Amino acid sequence: MIFVSVLLAAATFAVGFKIGRRGSAATTEVTAPPDSNAIASGKSLPPVTARPHRAATSADTSDKSVKRMSLAEIETALGEIKSLTRNKLWERINEITKAVDPADIPAVMAMVSKLPQEMQSSFRYSLLPRWAETDPKAAMEFASGIKNSNERHQAILAVLRGWAKNDAQGAMAWIQQLPPGRLKSEAPSAIASVIAEKDPNAAFEMIKNTRNYRGFGYGTFATVFDVWAGNDPAAAAAKAGEIKDWQQRQNAYQSIARRWAEKDVQSALTWAKSLPDGRDRTSAMSAVLGAWAATDPRGAAEAAMAMPPGQSRNNSISSLASTWASQDLPSALAWAQALPEGAAKQQALSSIGNQWAQADPQAALKYALDLPAGSKKNGLLSNIASQLAQQDPEGALKWAQDLPPSQSKNQILQNIVSQLSWNDPKSAASFAEKMPPGWPRNNAISQIASSWAQQDVKEAGDWVNALPEGPAKRDALRNLSHRLAETDPKAAAEFAMNLPAGQTRNDFLGQVAQSWAQSDLTATVDWIRTLPEGEGQRRALTSLSSQWAQNDPQAAAAYGLTLPTGSAQNDFLNNVARQWGESDPKAAQTWLAQLPEGEARQRAIDGIASGWANTSPSEAANFVASLPAGKSQDSAAMSVMNAWANADPASAANWASQFPEGDLRKNAMQSLMNSWAQNDPGGAGKFLEGLPAGKSRDSAIQSYVNQLSYQSPEFAAPFVNQIADDNQRFNAAQNVANNYKRNDPTGYTNWVATLNLPPEKLKFLPK
Repeated sequence: MIFVSVLLAAATFAVGFKIGRRGSAATTEVTAPPDSNAIASGKSLPPVTARPHRAATSADTSDKSVKRMSLAEIETALGEIKSLTRNKLWERINEITKAVDPADIPAVMAMVSKLPQEMQSSFRYSLLPRWAETDPKAAMEFASGIKNSNERHQAILAVLRGWAKNDAQGAMAWIQQLPPGRLKSEAPSAIASVIAEKDPNAAFEMIKNTRNYRGFGYGTFATVFDVWAGNDPAAAAAKAGEIKDWQQRQNAYQSIARRWAEKDVQSALTWAKSLPDGRDRTSAMSAVLGAWAATDPRGAAEAAMAMPPGQSRNNSISSLASTWASQDLPSALAWAQALPEGAAKQQALSSIGNQWAQADPQAALKYALDLPAGSKKNGLLSNIASQLAQQDPEGALKWAQDLPPSQSKNQILQNIVSQLSWNDPKSAASFAEKMPPGWPRNNAISQIASSWAQQDVKEAGDWVNALPEGPAKRDALRNLSHRLAETDPKAAAEFAMNLPAGQTRNDFLGQVAQSWAQSDLTATVDWIRTLPEGEGQRRALTSLSSQWAQNDPQAAAAYGLTLPTGSAQNDFLNNVARQWGESDPKAAQTWLAQLPEGEARQRAIDGIASGWANTSPSEAANFVASLPAGKSQDSAAMSVMNAWANADPASAANWASQFPEGDLRKNAMQSLMNSWAQNDPGGAGKFLEGLPAGKSRDSAIQSYVNQLSYQSPEFAAPFVNQIADDNQRFNAAQNVANNYKRNDPTGYTNWVATLNLPPEKLKFLPK
């Protein structure tokens, strides 16, 4: 047997910061807008005619604890920061920018221009708002002179934030003069929080119809409603319901929930529970309990544990665990470890891991590595990696790429890319396209498409359409089409039933069940019962089983046994067993012992083996070895092979090579090639070359050629002659020929000349 271990190395990553200050007021006169139709450069911006006024000094600053630094001290500090670690670097930048006297900002800007670009940007975005508080004209002139268009764009928004603090009407009037385009669309979001301090309803009306480019401004509603809820949470809650975009509405609800809970926990809970089932209620409840945990973590924990089992409770537990850990990590960890085994405990530990990773990533990773092998360990590692990705995505990706191949590594890579895709989908896409061929790359592309679609469906669609044909593009397109199901499962259910019968509708039904089950299992079960019998209902049941088993596999298994005997029940129990085998294989084995002989039991065995293989393929292989020899054992071995081949095909190949020649070895090699050939045709080909002659090798070659004949005929062509059966060899040559000739006419001609086919069959190939 092969034992695959995972050795993880810890790393230190950066943390970000936000800075902003107030100053005294300025007055602004607005001139007529320019005739330009687009803001192509700073020269096309409307003029700023505000009169500069006296800068605040250390004596009249709002923060008496801040000690001003002289220009000489600042210059010395700037010369020292390059040698700091990333964590210390951002802390020091924060300290310096706070200590700059507003009157010295122009001189400091000249100093920081000599720093690396990343540091320049950090200083600019921190200092420009403060500069604009006292002299918006000079600040805007500086921002508009930045050559890089994106840097210039962000700098202008930073100026607007500072300008609006003392002269919101002047900043808004300037924005109105802008020609249509990205800047005019995003600028209102930059000043919305300032407007909200005096008139939150006006701020809401200003931004609710603003189109945000590339996801910018998704936190704007949260900022506005954070201010609003601080004064009148009930009014803020009523208005937030008008937000159409689900992500922005959730952000607003979370801000309201936190603010309301700080004033009156019980009223906040009552409001959160009154929201419709789904993402809104789940996110609001999590925010309420998270805020409650800041003052009474044990009380919040008791309230969370009293909620009905399901994803909503799990999310709430996760939220309060995160808050608790930020204040008292040992107590939070002790509480989480005492929770019953299941998804809630796993999510709580993952949230604690996120907090831990911020403070001490090495200690967090050490704790995760000491956990027993299984989904809890893998999930915690993945969430720690996600947290690290927020601080330094490039560093987190490098760390993950250096890990040895395993299912855990695949999950970690997926989580890191997922995190990056929400913040910067274009950068995530660029990284994914450079990943080596394989399942991680395909899954990363699919996740990016999903995240990008939440921000800009058109941009995401253009990117996906430009991808090469293959499983990655197919899955990405599916994620785009399922966006509705992810945001509003009830509406998606009605939409799906109006679709023509077929795969698209069935896929939608499955996606609806998956999304709905995360928030309301009971309603999902009732809805599935109303579906007509057939593939659509079966797909919905399959999705339900996966979600249910994540939270309560025992209850899901019991429900599965009540279904009518047949393929739907077998698939349901297989999914439950797979989830159970992944999270708690020993408990799954105990349940398995109680099942009677039959097809359902066999599918359960296959599920346990497959799920176990996702977390520990060598242990799953030992489980298979403990089964009685025969068809049942062979079937379970194939389940392990299918899972192992996706995560680590080379190790799976070594395991399969130990099988004696026969049907199991033949099927295992065929399954291995079905996965490996698509993801890494070069590596799979080298393995084939070393296989000894036999039926299993013939089967593997046949699968390899079939998998690659369309997408990568140049890899498949050299193996066609090695297919022993004459008819299969001819059929394979035909499959390869058309695409090979189209892609590489010369290579195709040379290959045909080497084919071991009789003349009467060669004439059927393209000339």
